[in-house]
Amino acid sequence: MFSILYGIYLNINSVQGSAGIATVSTVADKDSYVIDLLPLGNYGSKEEFWVVWDLAIGKGKRNAYLHFPFTDKPDNFIKAEIRIYFEDHLGPVDIQIFTITSDWEEDTINWFNAPMGETFIKSDVISEKGFYTYDVTDFIEGGDGFSIVIHDPTYNSVFWLTGSSREGPADQVPRLIWTYETPPTNPKISINNDAKITNSKSVMLALSANAADEVCFKCGTSAWTSWEPYSTSKNINLINPINNSEYTISAKFRNSIGESSIVNDNILYIGYLPTDPKIQINNGADYTLTSLVDIAIYAKHAEEMCFSNNTEYNWSNWEPYNETKILFLAGTNNKITYLIYAKFRNDVGEISPINDSIQILYDKPFGPLIKINNGIDNTPSTLITLDITVELAQEMCFRNGTDGAWTSWEPYDNTKRLYLEGSENKHTYSIYAKFRNVYGETQPVSDNILFLIPMNLWINEYDITLILICLGGVGLVILLVKKGR
Repeated sequence: MFSILYGIYLNINSVQGSAGIATVSTVADKDSYVIDLLPLGNYGSKEEFWVVWDLAIGKGKRNAYLHFPFTDKPDNFIKAEIRIYFEDHLGPVDIQIFTITSDWEEDTINWFNAPMGETFIKSDVISEKGFYTYDVTDFIEGGDGFSIVIHDPTYNSVFWLTGSSREGPADQVPRLIWTYETPPTNPKISINNDAKITNSKSVMLALSANAADEVCFKCGTSAWTSWEPYSTSKNINLINPINNSEYTISAKFRNSIGESSIVNDNILYIGYLPTDPKIQINNGADYTLTSLVDIAIYAKHAEEMCFSNNTEYNWSNWEPYNETKILFLAGTNNKITYLIYAKFRNDVGEISPINDSIQILYDKPFGPLIKINNGIDNTPSTLITLDITVELAQEMCFRNGTDGAWTSWEPYDNTKRLYLEGSENKHTYSIYAKFRNVYGETQPVSDNILFLIPMNLWINEYDITLILICLGGVGLVILLVKKGR
């Protein structure tokens, strides 16, 4: 997916995310317990509450009351849980939890005015001390808070239960825990691995955000781009950057819940003029038979180029930089040297023209030269390589020896693979070549090479075995020779 907008070019590799999950908790703002044997007693300031139903040891019936405010309730919560620290005494204790909708006050609640439980939430057995968590999502109603009562349904239980109240140790206070979906979190952006300077318009943008589905960008103070699929990496081209200018790229992320905070990174663009410019006509040839020529081109950091084929510098229009170009020379006169000029530019500026020259020559090929295997004296192989040099050749053909047939004419090239006409050891073989164009052909030229199989190669073609046998005190040596594979 590609997008060009507000001065940046984006190449996006998409990655699908999902909504984030977070929790927030609220400490109970009221908690107490009531005792049937002490019906006027109030215990709202105690660091623990009791849950028991016992007459045998004189503790009576004790119910705990807790209230949790909705001060931290997220609009998009997906779960609500209460977490309470319990400690059992002597043995496990059965409990039941009910909702309460009636109001009560922590410093005035007693056995007589304590509200009755209404909707059953959960039963449990507390068998060891620690935190216990209960899902109350389905019982969250209203906008102010949530109250519960906890009691022991087992009559004459000799075991009892205490729980940590809001006045107890800070790490054990009762809490209402909200789980909710979040917009993307922990957004980050980095240009060129936190580099401070770039000499290229193409920069790498690394992005990350937890639970992101989409991302959008802006450059400087321009408007935000359209939302795109979330990606962890972006190739960005600054469009027409100004030299020695700092660029700020900003990003933000979103999912179905909302948007993240905006993050950004800065980088200074310091560009270079095109450097090391070169052009070469027809691969560096000195002569040409036609005014239509091929130009090989190189200029580091160049973005555009233009050309002239005359000293008056009648320049062509600027065009995107390329490594090749086909042009006509300024004329077609025989034995005249013509020049091609080129210049290059980018956003930083343009450089002075450079040139190359070539002479038009309407003549048959001249200066032919061939070398077998780069001019060495001998070869152990019948397959050889010809290195070929000639001016103005368009075609070539070859012959083995002085009386063999010439091959068919083929397009000129500066190398050719051929086989010698024989494989007689220590025999000298010749290769002949001639060249032509529309104006004629050359006289044949040749080169020689000695076909020579070195002794070590000859021996390597055989398996040699020496056998020493002693007979009557006389040693005999037997040499066994077997033709190798």
